[in-house]
Order: sequence, then structure tokens, then C-alpha cells
Amino acid sequence: MLWNAFQTLVDALHKEVGDSNVKLGTQVLSLACNCDELSASDGWSIFVDSKDASSKELAKNQSFDAVIMTAPLSNVQRMRFTKGGAPFVLDFLPKVDYLPLSLMVTAFKKEDVKRPLEGFGVLIPFKEQQKHGLKTLGTLFSSMMFPDRAPNDQYLFTTFIGGSHNRDLAGAPTAILKQFVTSDLTKLLGVVGQPTFVKHIHWRNAFPLYGHDYDSALEAIGKMESDLPGFFYAGNNKDGLAVGNVIASGSNTADLVISYLESGIKQLD
Repeated sequence: MLWNAFQTLVDALHKEVGDSNVKLGTQVLSLACNCDELSASDGWSIFVDSKDASSKELAKNQSFDAVIMTAPLSNVQRMRFTKGGAPFVLDFLPKVDYLPLSLMVTAFKKEDVKRPLEGFGVLIPFKEQQKHGLKTLGTLFSSMMFPDRAPNDQYLFTTFIGGSHNRDLAGAPTAILKQFVTSDLTKLLGVVGQPTFVKHIHWRNAFPLYGHDYDSALEAIGKMESDLPGFFYAGNNKDGLAVGNVIASGSNTADLVISYLESGIKQLD
């Protein structure tokens, strides 16, 4: 009950798509664009290495009409691409700097949160972190944003640690991060005592560092999309980090794919 805020959307999508169409524990090894055909149908073949027995059939050169890529460019660089039977070399993909992030989900008794919760959360600029000795990037008031995320007598918080200024801290053990989160929430919200619930998730490469010549990465993504018919890129590696941006990216990309498939003709060079 405490930890299912954003999981609700994922579960709903999973239910809509169905178990047979979701392949877990599956690494994409190579993708083949069969661009010598005029029809968009069966234009792509994907080869994988899977720990999931139900996904083994994908390794049998299964064909697809289009590909939507959401993986980081660092992952894409390890995949092998071919176009019309010839290697499609990805040497134009730039090296992208990815930032680490830890997410700490905590719950506190409402009676132990002494200050009123206004809005949906708090973001902490780096200067404020330095000035007040804070270690976290910000906290979402998850139980205020989504119903039924915590028992009626508790508040659920989602706190972020890491980023460009605290790379090392993002990889700290759960016990250490719990101390930092509790300390910051004490300063910000008047929290007393210890959390009744703690969940820690760490991403070593959580998101790309935008603003540091990331235009070259976007240009490389655009080149892949233009040179590989039926290949589309979506997600926070292309269209921004905010949840709204990511959802919009998925929706817009779906429209592009539908338009591509309905055209019935690949856009050849």
C-alpha cells in the first residue's frame, strides 16, 4: 500500500498489453533493418539474450514492423545494427555523461510531521543545500499527490539524492541515506522520530546530463531515425526528464509510428 505510486501506471499498461507481449530480463543484442523491402511490414528483426524462458522465441529472428527505442545511448552503442544486410556503424553516437540517483521512499506518522504540507513537494537548489547543510535534491509529498498511497495516519514521501553535485552520495548505503533524508525532512518539515517505512532504489545511470553539449546526442538520435526507416526514439534520453515530458514523448512517438505504419511505404533514402 505504501509503495505503488508510479507503479499504478506501469501495471495498467502491462495489463493492457498482456503478459505474452512483455519480455522481462531480456537484453537486445542486435537489430536488423530490412530496408530493401517496400512494405513497412516485418521490416525489423531483433536478436536477444533472455533469462526469461518465455522470451526465448524472440531469439528466433522474429520480425517487427517498427522499433521504438527508449534505452540510453550508452546501451544502444553496445547493440549491433545492420541495414539491408550491411553493418550500420554507430560511430557517430557521442559519449554521454549520465548522472547517478537514489530514490528514498519513507513514511512518517502524521503526528510526527510538525509543519503543514503545502503543495506537492519541495525542490532544493544547490545554493540552498550549501547554505542550510541539506543533502537531498528534493522531496515529493507522494501521499498528497496520489490517493491510497499510505495509511490514513501516515504521510508518504519520495526523496531524491544524487545528481551532478552529489554523485558519490547517490551510491551510499541505505542506512546512510536514511539518516540524510530524515535529517533534511526534520529541517524542512519538522519531522521527529524515525520513518515507519523505508524503500531505497539506486540508478547508477539515472538520466543524461543535459546542457553539456547534449545537442550532439540529439543530432545523433535524429540521424538514426532518418537513416533507419521504422526506427523511433522516445523517452527521457530525447525529450526531457519530467514525467509529463516522458508521457508526451511516448504519446507523440506512438502517433508517428501509427502514421508510418498506415503509410504502408517506407521512406527510403
